[in-house]
Amino acid sequence: MSKSKHNGLDPQEVVQQYGVDTIRLYILYAAPPEQDILWNVKTDALPGVLRWQSRLWQLVTKLRGARQLGDVPNPSLLKKKELAEAKKIWDNKNYAIQEVTAHFTEDFLFNAALSRLMGLTNTLSSATVRVLQHSVEFEEALAALVIMTAPMAPHLASELWAGLCSVKKTLSPLLLRGGDVLQQPWPIVDPKYLEAPDFVELSVLYFWLDDFGPRVNKFGNQWSKGCGALEPQINNKPCGTVTIPLQVSKDSSQVQQLVLESPIGQKLLSERSIKRAILSPRTALINFLVDE
Repeated sequence: MSKSKHNGLDPQEVVQQYGVDTIRLYILYAAPPEQDILWNVKTDALPGVLRWQSRLWQLVTKLRGARQLGDVPNPSLLKKKELAEAKKIWDNKNYAIQEVTAHFTEDFLFNAALSRLMGLTNTLSSATVRVLQHSVEFEEALAALVIMTAPMAPHLASELWAGLCSVKKTLSPLLLRGGDVLQQPWPIVDPKYLEAPDFVELSVLYFWLDDFGPRVNKFGNQWSKGCGALEPQINNKPCGTVTIPLQVSKDSSQVQQLVLESPIGQKLLSERSIKRAILSPRTALINFLVDE
């Protein structure tokens, strides 16, 4: 694309078609600032940005709808599974605040910041109706998500914030402050999230070899301090977790020994020939490659 070849694209035409917020998000999401991008709005980046904006709008709409069902929000009504779901939302909110703040102020990887915001959006989108109805964690996570979106899409975020502030029967004081989204203080990480745990819950997976080579499970969840256990799997089915001391959680040999001595290890691995054990450096997860 160049002026001499007269194949340039008038940005005004694209802005009129998609809106300035969408185009700004597309530019920031397509590549890091130091890299060139191929200006093509038909690539996956633009549809992805459009879908994400739609999902943000749906989240605010879902919260408003859930609070109009008649029940008075009461966190004490949440059952054990729903409390765990709220805790996961709280963990992901703090992780997103930590990562996005670093991307905005340190490395300026705005595409990575957007990816993290999309990850928080995924977590909130999977919340059940009762969590929407009775969880302050959902409210505060969605408020933080909208505030962190504002620097990159101020017009969209302003509308979303107005919708949040009109939610009935709010639990969080964040939504009672008033003012526009750009007037809100930047979210901060809860100090409890930064406290290092004494133990880590480790997910255990095992794979087996057959005549066609190893069968590989797919997993990609991010784990960070305070986020709890990942969903363990065996052939994409839940398995279990093993709690290990934090100080040995990076030592592959000690972790392997603790897992083998655990009830899960005794049940699944005691009679199998282990070819290799792989401790993930980024997630609380260990993989065992075994003969069938």
